[in-house]
Amino acid sequence: MKTFLQVIAIGLSQGAVYALVALGITLIFRTTRILNFAQGQILMVAVFVSLTLNQNALKSIPLPIAWLIGIGVAVGLGVLIELGVRPTLKHSGSLGWILATVGMATIIQFIAPYFWPADDRLYPSPFPNDRGIPGLGSLFSQRQIFTIVAAFLLMLGVDWLYNKTKLGRAMKAVAIDRDAAALMGISAKATVRWAFILSAALTAIAGFLVAPLTFANIAMGFDLGVKGFVAAVLGGIDSARGAIAGGIMLGIFEAALPQVLDLVSPNLAKYPLPFVFALFILVLVFRPQGIFGTAIREAR
Repeated sequence: MKTFLQVIAIGLSQGAVYALVALGITLIFRTTRILNFAQGQILMVAVFVSLTLNQNALKSIPLPIAWLIGIGVAVGLGVLIELGVRPTLKHSGSLGWILATVGMATIIQFIAPYFWPADDRLYPSPFPNDRGIPGLGSLFSQRQIFTIVAAFLLMLGVDWLYNKTKLGRAMKAVAIDRDAAALMGISAKATVRWAFILSAALTAIAGFLVAPLTFANIAMGFDLGVKGFVAAVLGGIDSARGAIAGGIMLGIFEAALPQVLDLVSPNLAKYPLPFVFALFILVLVFRPQGIFGTAIREAR
């Protein structure tokens, strides 16, 4: 059994990654009112591109450069997905974006095994020795601290961008009324594309942070994509700060769940995912706008 502080440490490091994925989902939703169901696959591709470059037998590329290239590939995929859903954006209430993003996710997941093996692979860490932090014993490792600090700095950066910059104000205007934004000289097309670009970059970085803590696997995109979506809904899918809070809450809930379930049944503790979805359903039933989201009233 892990101690309470160990559970919190694991939950914070996992939750920081979920929050980044949720933040990427929220960025697109707040600008376009659509959900990108290919978010997890973008993460997976970025992780494996960087891993392949770094572990190339002919010429190994340093990890930071491999990360930058992985982010570039992720951004390219984000732009492709934006091009795929663009025709549906002008049709309010259209379900075409669901087919477009799910279709892209399916294509990426289908192609991935032709490039990378299906088994788990170790992902290099910026801290190979991964010593404990002085004064904290083995509670927080260097990798966990790096993950938490990097994720929170990125979250602060996105919050600043959305609330304090011209691009952030453009995203808000496009989300409220695309036609009115165009009359004000705001390019809805460029703003939406920037939302997809920033979302893809955030998701790629989330992958680089979580892969050293677990393993790289071509199925990791589905798992992290789903958890990022759950975190976004939990916190409030139209709230950037809610996405952050939702990710942290989900990470701590997931870290604590096996400890609680183990008291009931050791076998039950091996399958925590259904309980994550149970939490998701409870939020949808009792507070569909999320904990920090804004209630949306339907027109009558």
